[in-house]
Formats: sequence, structure tokens, C-alpha cells
Amino acid sequence: GYKKADTALELAISFRKAGREAVLLEFDCVNPRLDILLNIPKPSLEKCYNRDSQEIGAGLLTFGSQITPEIAARLLYKYRYDILYLPAGNTMGVTDARVMTAEEYEELIKSVRQETRTILIDCPADPSHPGTLAAVRCSEAVIVPQFEDGKYMNETVGRMENAGINIIKYVPEEEQGRELCI
Repeated sequence: GYKKADTALELAISFRKAGREAVLLEFDCVNPRLDILLNIPKPSLEKCYNRDSQEIGAGLLTFGSQITPEIAARLLYKYRYDILYLPAGNTMGVTDARVMTAEEYEELIKSVRQETRTILIDCPADPSHPGTLAAVRCSEAVIVPQFEDGKYMNETVGRMENAGINIIKYVPEEEQGRELCI
């Protein structure tokens, strides 16, 4: 759906303003909107020499088939708003880029959870994506930014609720006056 990244960032900022540590993870490598919202530099080979991974905006995609939960956890950095963030990055021309398995994403989430209890994850719209599966398995609640009810959305939310997952449907302000529906 739309507004997932925007919602995750706004919640992370709100947690920080309330004095709570929050971590943002970008698992949507197809449409990494958080990278844009947080002004993450686009990695390139020319920028890599003698630079830290945070300086070049390295993320999940940057290391190709070499990405592991341990490497991903080391890429967390406070780019803006005093929020730890794991960018998607880009492939920098690496042709063997892959996504981690659901189990590897879960390992990453559990590793980050040792640092903070509040983890906000921007997931791909595809509910079968390994990052989405891991996020749902490891979550206490799933927030679904929603503009309107639709058959696909209702079926997906219904399956998650049947699995015992707490679903919070967020309706953007311009649509419903910023109501939270639980």
C-alpha cells in the first residue's frame, strides 16, 4: 500500500520526541521511500574509497549475495532525526543482489531488538516477501496505512488477524481525520 514509509517515519519521530529510542528498517528494496525521505546518499563505486558505509549510504542491496544479518545490523546509522536507520541502499551494479531469507530477516530483527524494543519496518506491499513475513512473525502489531477498504486489503488483513496478529489500520488525515482503527 501507500504511505507505509511516511507512517513509519512519523511514528519513529514521535517516539524520539517522547524520549524513546526507535529503529527504522527499510525492507522495501523495490520502492525504498525511506531512503528518499531521509536523504540517504546513493552509493557508487567512486564514493566508496576510504569512506565508511554510512557516508556512502550502504544498505541491504549494496553487498549483493554477501549480505548477512550481521552485516545488515552493522549498517544501522543515525542519518536524520536521531533515529537509527537501515537503508535499502542500491546494488551499485552488483548483479548477484539478493534478498535475505525470511529466517535471516528474523535474525536481523532479533539482533536489533537487543538494542531497542521499538522497531518500525517499512515492508514491501507483497505479503509473501521474506522481509514482510519476518516482520509479521516478529511483531507485536502491524500498522496498515489504508485509504479505503478493498477486497485484496481486507483478505490480507483478515489472514493476519486469523493468525493472531494485532492489526492497526491507519487512515491518513486527509481521508478520515487521523483516526486509528484497531
